[in-house]
Amino acid sequence: MLRFYHEANIMLSRWINQKAAFYREWHGLPNSEERDFLPDRQKSYIIQPL
Repeated sequence: MLRFYHEANIMLSRWINQKAAFYREWHGLPNSEERDFLPDRQKSYIIQPL
């Protein structure tokens, strides 16, 4: 049961990360690599990865 939960958790987090990446690309927002170089005031509206 715990193994099933663990695998489902991995699948869900992958799915969420894909959706977040698509959202960032669609809205022209920087990805996580580019975000490190942004000033702090611009970081607040960007979706944080899990």
